[in-house]
Amino acid sequence: MAALAAELGLVAPTGTDRIRVYWLDPDGFTERSGCRVGVMGCAKERSFFTRNVPANHEFVHIFAARVGRPGAFFNEGLAVALEGLASTDDLDDRYSRSVAVDDLLDLPGSEQLLNARYGYNTAGGFTAHLLERYGMNAYLRIYAALRAGDDRAALDAVFVAELGVSLAEAADEFEATKWGCRHAAYDAKLVECSAPELTWDGDVLALHRSVACDLEDVVGPYAGDHTVVFRTFVVPEAGEYALSVIGDDANNEVSLRPCGGCEAGEGVQMRAGEAGRSVELAAGRYVLRLFGRASADTSVGFRLARE
Repeated sequence: MAALAAELGLVAPTGTDRIRVYWLDPDGFTERSGCRVGVMGCAKERSFFTRNVPANHEFVHIFAARVGRPGAFFNEGLAVALEGLASTDDLDDRYSRSVAVDDLLDLPGSEQLLNARYGYNTAGGFTAHLLERYGMNAYLRIYAALRAGDDRAALDAVFVAELGVSLAEAADEFEATKWGCRHAAYDAKLVECSAPELTWDGDVLALHRSVACDLEDVVGPYAGDHTVVFRTFVVPEAGEYALSVIGDDANNEVSLRPCGGCEAGEGVQMRAGEAGRSVELAAGRYVLRLFGRASADTSVGFRLARE
């Protein structure tokens, strides 16, 4: 929450202003929470209800409501762009493609955007593009000026006033340059890319450790049963690297994702038991995620070596 507040230029809520999280059993979730049928969670003022934790997407909604209340496309777009990498499914096909921005702007609510093919990914990717191209301050001015139900003329007037380009021009630039970028690449990864750094000589990086749920730096349970340890490291020189992964459980995985955005590539993910392979990595900072299970104490390790 501290990282998110700093990113948005807000003060993290504490004391009586703190956010209340209701982590509810899936059975009867809709009736107890008031969330829409089929969703994993929903935010309401300074509270949110969720089937699974962590649920950073809903934290973004609560923080962003202090800035403005735009329509679903921009509301969900900011939450997707800043939510982080939720689990082992960050290369899920739902977050791998985009559709035309113009096709989604008139959708009345988050449910319709979620049900639209690649709707959330397009909204998140377009938001990430605007953040990269124009900066957070300019984007937040847009976010504050927009209102749910704004027609195209109102949307366009805000873009021209704040960015000096029309909404259509901004969308055309996004679709020409970042249209196919996956969520795993464009997400800000605020928590992930600020994790403690592993130092190495650029030739061999190796680590083997427990990912048991009771350890202080193990986070979860993501998606019900995943635990994650976050670390970062820097690849000093682009090239081919040999990657191998070991683990006690079939669910143990290792993920390497660049912190540099779409141009840095997608990185790589490997499950324990897979044959080691050569991977091409761009130079720059990466987030390393080690996956385990909340329901079992397991360990996982990896070795990355310059070829």
